[in-house]
Amino acid sequence: MKTIGMCLGLFADRMSSRAQAFRTLFCLSAILCLLSGSIAQAQVNTGTLSGQVTDASGAVVPGATLAVKEEATGYTRVVKTAADGDYVFPDLPIGQYSLTVEASGFTTEKETETINVGFHSRADFHLRVGSTDQTIEVTAAADSLSKDDASISTLVTTETIADTPLFLRNWDDLLRTVPGVQINRYTNQSGATSAGRTGDFNVNGVHTLQNNFILDGIDNNTFSENVQELSTEAAHPSVDVIAEFNVITNPYSAEYGRAPGAVVSVNTRRGSNDFHGTAYEFVRNQYFDAFDYFSKQTLAKKAEDNQNQFGGSIGGPIIKNHAFFFFNYEDTRVKQGVSRISTVPLDNERVGDFSPATAAADGVAAYPTVYDPLTCATPYNVKSGCTAFANNQIPANRIDTTVSALMALFPESNFKNGGANYPELNNFSRTGALTDFNASYDGRADWTPTANDTVFGRFNYFNRTRDIPGYFGGLADGTSTSAWGNQILKGASLVLGWTRILSPTMVNDFRFGWVRDFSYAQQQPFGLSQNAGSFLPGIPNNPAIGGGVPLTTFSNKTFLGSPDFLPKRQIPMLYQYNDTLAWTKGNHNLKFGATVFLPMRNIFQDEPGRAAT
Repeated sequence: MKTIGMCLGLFADRMSSRAQAFRTLFCLSAILCLLSGSIAQAQVNTGTLSGQVTDASGAVVPGATLAVKEEATGYTRVVKTAADGDYVFPDLPIGQYSLTVEASGFTTEKETETINVGFHSRADFHLRVGSTDQTIEVTAAADSLSKDDASISTLVTTETIADTPLFLRNWDDLLRTVPGVQINRYTNQSGATSAGRTGDFNVNGVHTLQNNFILDGIDNNTFSENVQELSTEAAHPSVDVIAEFNVITNPYSAEYGRAPGAVVSVNTRRGSNDFHGTAYEFVRNQYFDAFDYFSKQTLAKKAEDNQNQFGGSIGGPIIKNHAFFFFNYEDTRVKQGVSRISTVPLDNERVGDFSPATAAADGVAAYPTVYDPLTCATPYNVKSGCTAFANNQIPANRIDTTVSALMALFPESNFKNGGANYPELNNFSRTGALTDFNASYDGRADWTPTANDTVFGRFNYFNRTRDIPGYFGGLADGTSTSAWGNQILKGASLVLGWTRILSPTMVNDFRFGWVRDFSYAQQQPFGLSQNAGSFLPGIPNNPAIGGGVPLTTFSNKTFLGSPDFLPKRQIPMLYQYNDTLAWTKGNHNLKFGATVFLPMRNIFQDEPGRAAT
């Protein structure tokens, strides 16, 4: 409470503007800490440039003036070397800068430097004696190792992003270019919850959910149950929105200390003083693709495989050298026929006929002996002296009506792929219709109101709908994973940033972030007129969860129905505040920071709601 009191009294004090600004930042951080019990390290999406200026003999040159200017936006910053000849530009926006060095009695030198996200670049200068009217341009040599940072990282640049063909234009695929990374291939055929998931990778053996995604300096990690958003990234911008990203594998500094895996720091594109735009459409269909091996075994012709991606982007100045904008729209529409091979009961099995003659007619080596459970000394224990049914046939009046109704849901066998001895296995094939539509919108504005302030805002929104078919379709469905069914996925992400130069030796960087995801999934038979209670007694006819049959497994054969834990819904949301202060004090470069997380989560997943009671 003393801290809050000091902060409230601050605004009535009369003090120097620098001291007041410093105390204001301190108090804001303290209040944020008191308002939330969740404190983490600050995260950055800028870069740092430092080095030393000496003369030809190696003696340091104090008081030299260094100025950086980004030609694309006109952004400029100036510092002077300290008594030891060192200089530092903390928290520079990423981009290409011209760096000019001037000192009395020495020639002026110019060099081009590229500032990358999360990198600590270094440029040393050895000035020559001469007139300041003389200018010497130096070409900087590329250096893959940072002299001022011990972290191991890989930068994926704009050129790599633009020049690399990507499946469905998912920028996550570029993670496979990083040493130590093992990425899971994007697929819709999988029966696991990873079907349709992006950003799923391991680095140096660490679990895929232990990576840390940062987008424009704010946390971009999903925190729902079972990755229901189908991505470990809360916001997944188009590849055309990405300026560059840096993958830091280890050992990263404290400002990234959230998880033991890799840190993926992504920066989005900005506008510039020139207008730039793109428009495109990518088309793929079954006429261009080969007939894959597994589908060819069951289909007479290739299934539908239509993929269309179209969109465009535009960026440019609002006020030259001061304000810029960038906007991108992308739409992905996938329609595929997916092969589903499964097992359905034969006609004789549906009526309980497992006789030797029927087995021979079906090509089955032999059915196991079927015992009458009512004759067992111990109920349903075949080792306790049970009597077998005559001719291995179950009388019609002994077959439960519920089982008969479930059996009637199975389609008829139309395929044989179980081998000569197992014709009753893998005997049904169909092509299910899969659709995956995803529209995304990204907008960003940057503003430099004064020489000491840079402000930006970025908003991202996507809307994705997926229909993933089961093995049978209809009321039988045949889905065993929540990754199938009908899904609606939406997400929005907002970040506001303000970088303020408090003095030539002190720079503050503030970020506010908001991320919200929405995921809803339901079984494909959801809402059908037949309710599950008409097949399995005891299941409530609740319109909120009704439709379809609960997942029902038949011993050593197959299953039908839909998972009991569908439908499901999750709405995670996160508010985030980041603040970092970079301070050059004598021979020391100091950095302070804090992150405040305010997470919220709304979950609906009533697992036993469709189970029999």
